[in-house]
Amino acid sequence: MPTIEDVLLHSLAQDGDKYVFCAAVDFANPNPQQFDCSGLVQWSCNRAGVAPNVPRTSFQQARHCIQNQRDIKVEDAVGIRGALLFKFSEGVDLMTVVNRPKVAHVAWSLGNGSTIEAKGSQWGVGSFTADPARRNWTHAGLLPGVEYVSATTKTSNNEEDDEMPQVMYFKGTNDGEVHVYVVSGVVGKHLNPDALNLHKLFRTPETGSQNEPLPASWSDGLALLDGPMCNIPEKKP
Repeated sequence: MPTIEDVLLHSLAQDGDKYVFCAAVDFANPNPQQFDCSGLVQWSCNRAGVAPNVPRTSFQQARHCIQNQRDIKVEDAVGIRGALLFKFSEGVDLMTVVNRPKVAHVAWSLGNGSTIEAKGSQWGVGSFTADPARRNWTHAGLLPGVEYVSATTKTSNNEEDDEMPQVMYFKGTNDGEVHVYVVSGVVGKHLNPDALNLHKLFRTPETGSQNEPLPASWSDGLALLDGPMCNIPEKKP
């Protein structure tokens, strides 16, 4: 059973992507460039191997939690890493609704008062406040088929340790610059500065550093999703 850290790895790595309402969800694509709110949840769960399969729309995802007796209070979800936070039109009956409510949104809680979500066309994918007073969440739940255990609680001698996400610093083959990736198993995803800050905030284990990166040869065995190492420019003030 995948852990919630396995799932969140995929959503966190999409920080900075574009929001497109009803964007197609391509499970075969390891690095899409656009999502809507429920598509980000469904894609991340599929890539992590969550079973049973997670439905496509936010109201179906909320119903999925309820049907599996995994619905929880919003106040509790804000403090649980990987809980789902939902917002629907007032008075919607999630067990009978057929079409998408006028208001329908889903976000991942990061357990510290913030989220990772595809918030809207104005914001794209990123981390935002989870404050119930500001966001007006109406429902919350935990996904069936996911183990809600932090990666930091895994034992160091477990065979699954090699699959735990970690931030790795590599020296570029061609430019000699430092390139930062989040790596799970043999797959690495290039981190932009904002995504790196998220991983530092949540203390993702690190190998190497800006001052002492791993030699370029270390990346030879990795399937780096962004192709040849090329630094992502830092945002200018």
